[in-house]
Amino acid sequence: MNNIVYYVDKQAKFYYDMRFIEKIHIDEYNTDVYKCEILMNKYKFNDSAYSPNFELKGKIDIYSIKNFVNTLQEAEEIIK
Repeated sequence: MNNIVYYVDKQAKFYYDMRFIEKIHIDEYNTDVYKCEILMNKYKFNDSAYSPNFELKGKIDIYSIKNFVNTLQEAEEIIK
């Protein structure tokens, strides 16, 4: 997995970049989640109801792999 990943919200049509920190396995659900830091250096919002929230920059949170892609090109394609 790349160090930089892109969070993509398919319904709201936006993406932003995050730094991958670590993969965490949850035995109870037999699944993996991913700890990432929000960077907001590269982002795009195609829906006027949404805009970048720069207060989230630097926040570390847990995400499902279903919510992100590895390249900027993939993110661009998904939100078209």
